[in-house]
Amino acid sequence: MIQSRHIYIILRDYKYFSNRAKLALMDRFLIDHIDPLGQGVFKKDGEVFFIPKTLPDEEGIFKILKQKKGVCFGQLEKLTKKSPDRITPECRHFNTCSGCHFLHTDYSNELKIKTQTFARMLRDIPHLDIKVLASDQRLHYRNRIQLHYDKNLIGFKQSKTNHIIAVPDCLIMQPQLKQVFDDFLSQWQQQRRRLKEPTRGHVELYFKNNEIKINWNKPYASGGFTQVNEPLNKKVQDLILAQYGEIEGGLLELFGGEGNLSHKLNFDRRVCVDLYTDPNDDQVNLDLFKEDALKIFKKKVTDDFGCVFIDPPRSGFKGLSKWIEHYRPKNLLYMSCNPITQINDIKPILESYEVSDIWLIDFFPSTFHFESIIVMQQKS
Repeated sequence: MIQSRHIYIILRDYKYFSNRAKLALMDRFLIDHIDPLGQGVFKKDGEVFFIPKTLPDEEGIFKILKQKKGVCFGQLEKLTKKSPDRITPECRHFNTCSGCHFLHTDYSNELKIKTQTFARMLRDIPHLDIKVLASDQRLHYRNRIQLHYDKNLIGFKQSKTNHIIAVPDCLIMQPQLKQVFDDFLSQWQQQRRRLKEPTRGHVELYFKNNEIKINWNKPYASGGFTQVNEPLNKKVQDLILAQYGEIEGGLLELFGGEGNLSHKLNFDRRVCVDLYTDPNDDQVNLDLFKEDALKIFKKKVTDDFGCVFIDPPRSGFKGLSKWIEHYRPKNLLYMSCNPITQINDIKPILESYEVSDIWLIDFFPSTFHFESIIVMQQKS
């Protein structure tokens, strides 16, 4: 007679081996659209499947890599119907590396997909047509990269498996950084041992102020944050100059760094707020995520501000509405590397402010990432 404990073990083992078998299963797909992470999406039998490196209307065969509660992540195995928008990727690492997501289609189609993605995010926000500021270069633009290493292997991590993929011929870096990268690959292990770094970790290479720096196992951008696409950053500054030109009534720049967004503007008074090691007259050292950040700032600065710029990290700035309610600026410019948190942050002020301009800024061509600028004005 089989006892209940034995039945449990049988069912447990059946479920384990059933799931393992399903993960190795090959199946067919028909892509409906591209999601915000650059993955093709299709639905079948109540489950949602995500397959990178595919395009809308493509058909083929895929392998399931990971699944959880009706959501499955797959890997493209074979295409049986190709999109007319598909091209041969320039980079030989594209099919195995998860660093780039759109090199299998041309740049105009990549921008179209990103604009459609941004429009879906904005569906609950009254707004004008989305304008696009494209990058002049689709490749050879990044001034900073982070590599992961484990014993004798170094490269980029795959997004779903965390396996490290060697990418010696990566095309995403600007020429000065690529030259250092090539040299670094030939002697990184000797350098690691000399510096007594652990056998597993990460290392960052970045080009800033005409100088190459290499940081081992430190937080991202520990050498100081810079936009990874400097030529496009200058175009953004020109865009903001055309929008505002001269600012009256004082400018408050939250998460402002050294005033990147307002770098080319004329103003009678500007205060940048961020975490600085060496603050000065127009730079206030403050952790804006503290609950009493606004109260602390008001004790340090008594000015009024007619314009507010904000460029927070990916997590956004939930405290924005408090600052806007206090200063009631006529104009607000919000730049973000995460449109989802950006949209959530502006929703509380929509009764008093309206969107007057909106831009998709393609700081990260060839990837699913993009930044956005939402310009708002106080309602009359």
